Amino acid sequence: WGSKRVMPVRLTELSVNESAFDVNLNPIRASLSIGMKILTVSDLPAGHRGADLYMAHLAQKERLAAAARGGSLGALGLPGVDVLSGRG
Repeated sequence: WGSKRVMPVRLTELSVNESAFDVNLNPIRASLSIGMKILTVSDLPAGHRGADLYMAHLAQKERLAAAARGGSLGALGLPGVDVLSGRG
């Protein structure tokens, strides 16, 4: 996680439950529930900031995938099946 892991979302639900109050009835304890839907490029119009952020996220995933190309579990210190050839 971090700054390279930004994804556009739409809030689908927001719930606030105030469960404790002071003597003036100001809330002193509350819990929140947030529902979100991760948006895809097709959910956002071209030129929208969210679409640009999503494309940056996809580009980062592609760079990470390219960096791992040709790798094997052995390269990670794990004996097992070669990721590309399927041989063990």
